[in-house]
Amino acid sequence: MDSEQVLDIKVQLTMHDVGNLYNVYLWKETENGPRKLVSNQILTTISSPIPKQYTVRFTFLGDPEALFVFEFEKRTEAFLGTVTLSDVQLISTLDVQLVEQETSQTKGSNGKLIVEFLGDSLSCAYGNLGKPPCGYSVTTQDVHQSFVVKTAQYLQADEYHVECYSGKGVVRNYADPSSTSKDPYPVYYPRTVANQNISNWNFTDYIPSLVVITLGGNDFSTAPRPSYEQYYGGYINLLNFVYGKYLAKKPDLKVVLVCGPLEFDCWENYTERVSNQAAPQFPQNSLYFLSMHNLLNQNTDIGCASHPNVQGDEKMAKLLSSFIQNKVLLPSH
Repeated sequence: MDSEQVLDIKVQLTMHDVGNLYNVYLWKETENGPRKLVSNQILTTISSPIPKQYTVRFTFLGDPEALFVFEFEKRTEAFLGTVTLSDVQLISTLDVQLVEQETSQTKGSNGKLIVEFLGDSLSCAYGNLGKPPCGYSVTTQDVHQSFVVKTAQYLQADEYHVECYSGKGVVRNYADPSSTSKDPYPVYYPRTVANQNISNWNFTDYIPSLVVITLGGNDFSTAPRPSYEQYYGGYINLLNFVYGKYLAKKPDLKVVLVCGPLEFDCWENYTERVSNQAAPQFPQNSLYFLSMHNLLNQNTDIGCASHPNVQGDEKMAKLLSSFIQNKVLLPSH
């Protein structure tokens, strides 16, 4: 403890943004055990036609020889617009260096739990900070408190990705005048940047051992609704794409289809039927289904726009993580 002193570190970010909120964390790495949170802040950016500089300052008591990790987490989702982070600089009176931390994939993922979450507004934490009645805004959304991030935390996942887009469905987007849409969720999934159709993601950069898909509510929340045949056709194409990208490098890949807790999420048991019908086409014990129907209390678990609040997200995370731990992961060990 004698080596500790007051450390004053500024992190300067150069960003081209549309106006967002970010969670900013400073962690201390430990030799044995999980890293420890030193400090966390919220950074607010503004919409600007040119890049702007933002500074986050951490003042704390610590060991100047220790390894600290700076984590920058966007709380909001893709439909707000594209964000570009062009530069990160450390400003300190100490002799410190900024190094890029290796990802789990760079280190190798053998024995690690690597998770990918695909979904709509439920996975994006749409309105989870609000108190009804309220509409969506950037201040009512925090993906860190979403059920998917909490699920990853409960599972002690080594790494996770969240790829979500509010209003998108398997074959039909929210309030589309047709029973199918020209740009449902699967159109955006292969992209590195959802808003840019020329940004193709390299699927060899991130090989999950578990994929969780929470879609379907937008397909059926308004009329005209797709038929089961249309829905199944879109879902089986998405599943074929996911398995096609990952199965060769991850033969024990697990995929969980989830129908959420909102009114139309489990419409006519379509997602469960998809799971049952599709399962024989993939490796045995690799495709699973979980229903969250009627999970939430409408008086206590709802935030903005009839979506789950933080308490609702917590219930969803506990159910999903327990299901994955006891039904999906354990049978393979």
